[in-house]
Amino acid sequence: MEHRFNSCQSERGCTCSFNGSSDVNVVSNKVVKLKFEYLKPYKMEISIRERENKGFAIAEEDDKKAGMMTYSIPEGNFIIIDHTEVDPTFKGKGVGKKLLMRIVEMAREKEIKILPLCPFASAMFKKLEDIQDVLKK
Repeated sequence: MEHRFNSCQSERGCTCSFNGSSDVNVVSNKVVKLKFEYLKPYKMEISIRERENKGFAIAEEDDKKAGMMTYSIPEGNFIIIDHTEVDPTFKGKGVGKKLLMRIVEMAREKEIKILPLCPFASAMFKKLEDIQDVLKK
């Protein structure tokens, strides 16, 4: 199977041939062979658990904890996000943001506000305008 790219760094276009294996032959002024691996789909489950006056969102992939965001539930109609942690093997994959977005979704469902004392959560609230509706001011 051949695939034609309309643009490349040289702006002349390259022809790539795929031979059904994991080798790719790129034909331009010279032939380059690249080896690549197929990545398995990125499946992450995020769930929320609460007990008495504490709660947390946990991200898990293949039964491995990818990260967690904890919060306190004081009396009133708000929660306090106080900590975020992400396993180093999952850094750079947006785990912290996914955890926050799951808690934001929960806050909207329960019609409560969020006070982000955790530095990460606080920074995200400053950065993302679309979650300001649940911010406790």
